[in-house]
Amino acid sequence: MQNIEEPQLTRFQKQSIALIYYVTSRPYLEKLLTKLDDLIQYTGGVVDLADQQYRDRVLLQEGWEMGDTSANWSTYAYPSLLDFRLGLIRIIEETKQEKYGWTPAYNTARMLGEFQPNWMSEEEEEGFKTRFDELYRLCSYYDYCVKPPRSWSLYILFEVTKELGIFDHNVPKLKIRTNIRVNSGEIIPKTGVYIPIGDQYGSPQFAWTHQESDTFERGWLEKCETLNALGKQLFSKFNEYTAWIPSEELRAFALENIKRKKIVDDWNYMQAENAVQIELAPSLLANNVFSGVDCSWYFVELVEGEFEELGGEGSDIFVVPDLKVLGGELCPRTGFWVLSNNSDKRLFFTKGTSIPKYNKHWGDEYWVFDGDE
Repeated sequence: MQNIEEPQLTRFQKQSIALIYYVTSRPYLEKLLTKLDDLIQYTGGVVDLADQQYRDRVLLQEGWEMGDTSANWSTYAYPSLLDFRLGLIRIIEETKQEKYGWTPAYNTARMLGEFQPNWMSEEEEEGFKTRFDELYRLCSYYDYCVKPPRSWSLYILFEVTKELGIFDHNVPKLKIRTNIRVNSGEIIPKTGVYIPIGDQYGSPQFAWTHQESDTFERGWLEKCETLNALGKQLFSKFNEYTAWIPSEELRAFALENIKRKKIVDDWNYMQAENAVQIELAPSLLANNVFSGVDCSWYFVELVEGEFEELGGEGSDIFVVPDLKVLGGELCPRTGFWVLSNNSDKRLFFTKGTSIPKYNKHWGDEYWVFDGDE
């Protein structure tokens, strides 16, 4: 089995790692705060205008309940935006300690959902909704990186990169630190993005070192989201880009595997029109081609202030080293392992068990991961 000592990253891996570093950065969080301030200012202006126009008096005279007034909304809903702001400021400050918490976006959305903006005009309500929905979506990208389960699939990485419109042509310079290697669930030595070793399609993951003094919680590496058997079949025909772009070929693949009962048709996909099937094929497949696995990881360092041009998609060949373990060490991933100096020796080991060392008189003896089947 080929062993490449100097790992390199694919085009898609570079885009994915750059994306994760971007959405967990302080400038990104400050951008969220700016958008939240704009939302608060807009909402305050609408409330003031409603007061000037005596809208509440009109609503009550027409038989609306007190809960439908701007006064009620200002008293109970508007403060949640101010709490959102305080929470976001706290998160920004805590990143100085390499501590990463969830934004209040979800809780704020639930709070606001309890109050109907009937006192707003259609235009004002649309202005509020547009601003809040954008902020919520951008917050979710950060939250996805720090809130369990934190491993984005290739599909989500592709969709978010496309939606943000970044890293199409160049990315920050990245360096794989092969001297920083950890397993899923272990304490990490450095905050940042890690990449799975020996897994061509495993998603990168963000982890951090901070730990609360009175808890065991920290941002360690969780299971890696990677391709299952159906996913490997999909990627024998497509790649990280073409697998998520609607096409007749994807539709045919989805239909074939529904018929083979590899995909459960709980979307009534078979009954949909041809155009709908084509449009839904990427998301349907994304729900069926990934699974979480434990693995070993390398730290990927962000080289501040340096950038590199991206090559074309045709040169996107993944060349990270094979996942290997010294004889005598604990197994980091359940599956089949091959002895590096004897390819006929292929055994199944369970995560956490000791991998044997057969030739005690030799030097280093490696076992190389050879798949789940």
